[in-house]
Amino acid sequence: AAAKLAATIAKSCTKPPFTLADVLESGGLGFAALSGECAALGVPALDSLANVTTCLEHRHTCRIQQMLETEMPRIEELLDLAP
Repeated sequence: AAAKLAATIAKSCTKPPFTLADVLESGGLGFAALSGECAALGVPALDSLANVTTCLEHRHTCRIQQMLETEMPRIEELLDLAP
């Protein structure tokens, strides 16, 4: 899924006249506003489309884990029971 996401972003966000600035600026997609969160997720700078993609992957993984913990608070215990 991560490879498919990266390929889709690379294909869609590199077509002229679309640029990295369009992805980052508030007049575009506004990902620069996530730079602090991305740094906390291990992506120190949003200086390339690859880093934006990595940040998105990490954000989605984090959100999914949070959602599972909220919906199924004892999921870790349940998974530990499986052989």
